[in-house]
Amino acid sequence: MIVQRNIDRASRGIWASRVLLFLAAAPSLFAGPWPLPLAAREDEPSRPAAGNFASDESSDTGIERLIELLAHPQYAVRVRARYELQNRGLAALDAIREAGESPNIEIALAARSILSALEVRWSDNTDPAAVRGVLENYGELSEGERRRRIDRLRGCGEIGLPALIRLARFEKNLQLSRYAALSAMEPRGSIPLAGSAEEISGPTRTQLAREIGDSTRAPLQWLRQWNAELEEGTFVRSTWEKYLADERQQLEIQGPARNTSAELILNFYRICATRAAVSGERDDARVLALQGIDRLLAKRQDLVQAVHWGLDLGLHEVVFELRQQSPERFLDEPELIYAVAEAFLKTGDVERAEQSQREALELHPLPPLASAEQPNNAQDDLRHAAMRRREIIQMLRKRGLFSWAIAEHQYVIERLPPSFCEAAIHRADQAMLLELLQRHRDVVDVLQPLVARMEQDALFRTQCQKEFWLSLDDLSSQLHYHKALAASTAGEAQNAFRIALSKGRDNPDILIAMYAHEGGAAWRSEVLQQLEAILKLHAHQVRRGEENLKREGDSEETRAALAMACNQYAWLLVNTQGDVQLATQLSQRSLDLVPDQPDYLDTLARCYGSAGKLEQAIALQRRALQLDPFSPPFQRQLQDLLQRQQPSTTPP
Repeated sequence: MIVQRNIDRASRGIWASRVLLFLAAAPSLFAGPWPLPLAAREDEPSRPAAGNFASDESSDTGIERLIELLAHPQYAVRVRARYELQNRGLAALDAIREAGESPNIEIALAARSILSALEVRWSDNTDPAAVRGVLENYGELSEGERRRRIDRLRGCGEIGLPALIRLARFEKNLQLSRYAALSAMEPRGSIPLAGSAEEISGPTRTQLAREIGDSTRAPLQWLRQWNAELEEGTFVRSTWEKYLADERQQLEIQGPARNTSAELILNFYRICATRAAVSGERDDARVLALQGIDRLLAKRQDLVQAVHWGLDLGLHEVVFELRQQSPERFLDEPELIYAVAEAFLKTGDVERAEQSQREALELHPLPPLASAEQPNNAQDDLRHAAMRRREIIQMLRKRGLFSWAIAEHQYVIERLPPSFCEAAIHRADQAMLLELLQRHRDVVDVLQPLVARMEQDALFRTQCQKEFWLSLDDLSSQLHYHKALAASTAGEAQNAFRIALSKGRDNPDILIAMYAHEGGAAWRSEVLQQLEAILKLHAHQVRRGEENLKREGDSEETRAALAMACNQYAWLLVNTQGDVQLATQLSQRSLDLVPDQPDYLDTLARCYGSAGKLEQAIALQRRALQLDPFSPPFQRQLQDLLQRQQPSTTPP
């Protein structure tokens, strides 16, 4: 019996040792994506050690020591070290990534294996819903789609900054890491304003510091310096020049396929120069602008963007210096000649500005209309030239150079046969531009020939719809809407309004104008009936949008559709007899769904203004203008709000 008991004890000992060996190997046997929490988990108790982890190591072993143990001679210790590193969360990710380049091949291979198995949760419960939606499934997306998600985070404004820094710190793709960092540092708005850095609140800057941590990654060093300068209100050019020099060296040594690219570095220069200008360091901005352009500029479009950026910052001399450096590049590019004209305009030299504008307009002349009936290949060239002009016009409109854009449109319209769909799209674009300027009679003059031709020529109508999405109903509605606004009698205006509304019920501006039109009791009753019906329609569209968002998931398309429906409903409510409180809620909802959208900010400013909250309304309107600085409607509303804020000078 004693012998048998000894045999049983020995058997149990053998099995126990086998179980211990199995447990020691378990983390590697069941290796798979280990979800990582966003915060370090060092405050949580570790699981019991599996196997012999070495007597001199405890569960709170430092990350650096755990990485060393990846090359430990005992297998169980190596496995335990791997398990502990996986369990440390994002706090260990920087060190693991660096260990992947270790000269110790065993450590490097183990670290790379851990990295490949990690599954990062890119958002947490502290992120706003809009940010969580953008980050959903981020790690499973292609490189191009991840870049687009970074763009969307940048569009979220301040609430997207912590997530951008998180991506800069932990994104495996080093170019995307840099792209996220630069997206975070980029001043918000089309034209940065002095002091705009202060728009980032103190609590957000504190949160950014936590996200940045103590990572030694290059983009995190930029972000750490950027955040410190936001706090201090400074700009240290020498520090940024060092970072820029390091990036240029990376590009020269490694080529464009790895850590960085010429495009990223050029954007880095642009952001640094912009921040210098915003901080009042004009000389630093000029030096950085010229450095970046001189060393990295290659493509025509890059040069166009560079001169516009210089103009936006008030660095007009940059345009003249670039023209002096590369005169041949300014001889054949209308956008560059227009940039020179704008530089002259902003320096007060109107005569030279107009001379340069005429040079740009006549640079690549179109043949007179009488000679336009030419062979097909010549007609194709003419169509192509017309569309090239449209690109130039869009640039001029974006920059607020409306009179020059109108001249370009008129030049093309006068030289294209009316049978060309390209002529139709130029007329439609011209009408929209004139509408912004409230030139109602001119809108009618531009649209009348186009609408008449589309009504008479079914083939032409179909081609315009197919090629440019031009709808006869939409154009006719726009035509009659402006006929009503330009009408000389009440009866003429009312008839035109009725036609406009029948063809464009989804345009709230028509009903708003009808509501404001003085036409007697019968007219008021008719408008109120229409208003009630269309408000119900908008309410239905919002409900359907909310249902789609719940049913189809939080996609960009469903959010955008719902945001537009909320904004349209809010705009109609606040500009008629509707509920201002409901309008404000709807408008805020649109911005929750699509943050920092200038049209939606404009609507919310109108809501706050209607509620008498002028200070908040003015702040929102200024933000909308920072994002779209040349919008005539935005400018008009800001002036109205500022006038209302002024104390009355009327004697009691």
